[in-house]
Amino acid sequence: MRSLCLPVLCLGLSQPVLACEVNGQTSQSGCTTTEVIPRTDWTQDLIVREPTLAVGIFDHVTLEPSTELILTGTVRWTVTVDDSSKLTVRGMAQEVVNQGGLVEVRGMVDRIQALSGETKIEGTVGRVSGPGMVLIKHGAVVSGQRERRGEPGDWFTLN
Repeated sequence: MRSLCLPVLCLGLSQPVLACEVNGQTSQSGCTTTEVIPRTDWTQDLIVREPTLAVGIFDHVTLEPSTELILTGTVRWTVTVDDSSKLTVRGMAQEVVNQGGLVEVRGMVDRIQALSGETKIEGTVGRVSGPGMVLIKHGAVVSGQRERRGEPGDWFTLN
């Protein structure tokens, strides 16, 4: 396994590829298949097809199967995580729909639909629904309530 280290970020990638970096509406560096689709002068969607670091403001984000996104920016509407993809939210998102991937929330998400896959919450989430597996780390906040079970570092399933 090869690791990729960018300033303030290290990714353990399973393939020897460079990470794609998308910076709002201004630039894409190292991207070969990830696509930013402008909807208007003020809105844009992001289609993730390779390991990607996203900074900036997006309207909708879609992770295609078997890819990875680290979101340090903001998604105003929905992030859809397809089967076998991995999303790490360090920024903010309105809604995350997990359709079979791995979602890790370290930032803030208003709503999570955990349809399948695994969702791990270490940050703040407003509301969680769906039959997928949801794990909450001690100290995380869900629906305005801090997880107080156990000790720092412990994980629990959502009640």
